[in-house]
Amino acid sequence: MPLSDAAFARKVEDAVTALEDAHSRRDFVAMVQGIKVVLPLLRNIVREGSAFLHWFIAIDSDCDRFPTGPERRNWNKDALARLDRELAESHASLPDDLAPQLRRLRTVILPAVR
Repeated sequence: MPLSDAAFARKVEDAVTALEDAHSRRDFVAMVQGIKVVLPLLRNIVREGSAFLHWFIAIDSDCDRFPTGPERRNWNKDALARLDRELAESHASLPDDLAPQLRRLRTVILPAVR
C-alpha cells in the first residue's frame, strides 16, 4: 500500500533530520547510511538525471562497500574499525560536500513534499 502524502512527507523529514544529525556529529558511517536512506525517497521527488540526485547516487555507489546500518551487527569489530577509518580518510571532504546538499534538502525538497 503506498504511503499517504503526509506519511511520505514525514518519512522524508525524518530521513533529512537524521542525515543532518549525522553531519553535525561528523559521523561518516551515519552520513553514508543517511544518504542510503534519503536516496530512494529522492528518486520519488527529484527528476532523474538532475545533478542534485546524481550527487547522492555517486556517494551511495562509491561507498557501497562500507557497512552501514543494521548489517554492522554481523561484522567483526576490528574489520569495522579499519573500514570506518578508511571511509573517513577516503571521503574526508564528505562533510563539506554534504553541507550544500543538506541546505537544498531543507529549503527546497522538504517544502515541496509538505
